[in-house]
Amino acid sequence: MSIIKAIEKAYILNKQRNWQTIYWAVDLHGVCLNSNYENGNYTLINHSVIEGLKAIQEQPESKIILWSSCHLHEQQAIIDFFKSKGINIEYFNKNPLVPSTKTGDFSVKFYFSILIDDKAGFDPETDWTAIKNYLANK
Repeated sequence: MSIIKAIEKAYILNKQRNWQTIYWAVDLHGVCLNSNYENGNYTLINHSVIEGLKAIQEQPESKIILWSSCHLHEQQAIIDFFKSKGINIEYFNKNPLVPSTKTGDFSVKFYFSILIDDKAGFDPETDWTAIKNYLANK
């Protein structure tokens, strides 16, 4: 599974560079939520979404950043939706913990270690469970 390879690579790089944090950029629609184009009407794709996100947040080095093109006024409602499911969202469309460096400009594209996006090949029907299982055995 390519998502597991990406996760393994992120953990190896983190260890090699002696970094403390794994940043998970998680897309919303098509990954966590069904796309219904109605503000405030959020439905999970399946139950494994929450199981996978909980497995991520149980890792002390992990921070979840939601990534979406939804409007700014809707972001807090989405954060609250996930909070009601027991999921802590660190940031939305930003990562202020990693500033720009001499080799990288993170003022527009924020830094992340792992990208979870259906347009990048993530399959929510199988990959959330794979993440949960991988992290349980890492």
